[in-house]
Amino acid sequence: MAERTVQLYPSPILRQQSLVVTKEDISSAPVLTLVRDLIDTMYVNQGAVGLAAPQIGELLQVIVFDPTASNSR
Repeated sequence: MAERTVQLYPSPILRQQSLVVTKEDISSAPVLTLVRDLIDTMYVNQGAVGLAAPQIGELLQVIVFDPTASNSR
């Protein structure tokens, strides 16, 4: 688990197409590590209610969000 650097617009990676994560990939160690990193990064960046993998430099179709979070910055 680690905080990752958030890519901000106009970072080129945000315009690239991400790869689909299959059902078989969801429980793999790399994807689980990515999800933990997304969660850590989301909570370190106070006010974030969600984060997508490309926003931390990973071109995979993975998102995390906290439905209880408030986006009042």
